[in-house]
Amino acid sequence: MKVKYTKISFVIRMIVSALILCIGVLGFVFEKEINNLIQGETVKAVNNSTFQMYVVDVGQGDSIFIKLPDNKNMLIDCGKKNEYDKLERFLNEKKVTKINYFIYTHSDEDHVGGGQGVFKNYDVEVLYRPKVLSKTENERFGNPNDFEVRDTITYDDSIMIAYEETGCEIRYSFKGEEIIGMDYSVKFLSPNKDTYSSSNSYSAVIMLEIYGKKILLTGDAEEDIEKELIEQYGDYLDSDILKVAHHGSNTASSSDFLNIVTPTYALISVGENQWGMPHKEVLDRLNYANVNNIYDTKSSETIAMGISQSGIINLYLYCGVYSFDRALFICVLSVLLLLVWGIRKIKIKAKK
Repeated sequence: MKVKYTKISFVIRMIVSALILCIGVLGFVFEKEINNLIQGETVKAVNNSTFQMYVVDVGQGDSIFIKLPDNKNMLIDCGKKNEYDKLERFLNEKKVTKINYFIYTHSDEDHVGGGQGVFKNYDVEVLYRPKVLSKTENERFGNPNDFEVRDTITYDDSIMIAYEETGCEIRYSFKGEEIIGMDYSVKFLSPNKDTYSSSNSYSAVIMLEIYGKKILLTGDAEEDIEKELIEQYGDYLDSDILKVAHHGSNTASSSDFLNIVTPTYALISVGENQWGMPHKEVLDRLNYANVNNIYDTKSSETIAMGISQSGIINLYLYCGVYSFDRALFICVLSVLLLLVWGIRKIKIKAKK
């Protein structure tokens, strides 16, 4: 039996190829408009907001990226080292090249593990770090203030690479530190002591105020710190958005604390874990505190939020949103398909 191959006419192939290429070019040129159309009005509102916040899905860890109204970028924590690729992919998709403010809330690996990657790939202007020395810092510079020394390779790497960053200012986080910018303020409410018995208690607790709204970011601060915050700040803690502490662990987010904060939105950075976080007790407490908008990165992946200048909050679940900047890839794939399209095998009987 012989096999004969036939092709669709050259003219039809060229017309269809031209149409596909035109669609690809239009998709590239009008990328933003097409994305807004596909993704909906909420996504459009977030993308057009001058203030944007993303709770980035980095698995069982924390990382929050914030775009401020003066076009400065803030990164709070950076997840584990072995999950850094998720953060890098997100930052690159957002076309980030510079991080103006980089904050390690505390020294745990699931908050600082990606630090080396961040410093290697992005220009960091200021690093805020806990009053906890790394092993190499202690050996090289001494410890005149008798700070705690954290003897882990991950923390050592994440701190020491900051000393290699040209022009990077290294500052300690402490209560009273402020970053004031155009239409916003970032206030450190904790820590207020130099030493604690738990690494989580060193967590930088931050109040961000923007366009009349308040966002409370808590790191892994637990109930002992919450009690201090209630005593020191009282109703000032009342916030619109709460980043729930310690991945939704029941060692934090006490009822007393939630009844003071009374957030409209509760955001939990958490991945698959052996501890069952977020704990049911915490979710129950949030419900009892009448928090109706609870989101976690384990269920929803990256959480995107924008606040307009009029104070309107918009939120959507990022979930790897399709982007038309892949139009060139689509064009190339389509042309490759055209090369084989229409070629078919026709079986004919062999002549006797």
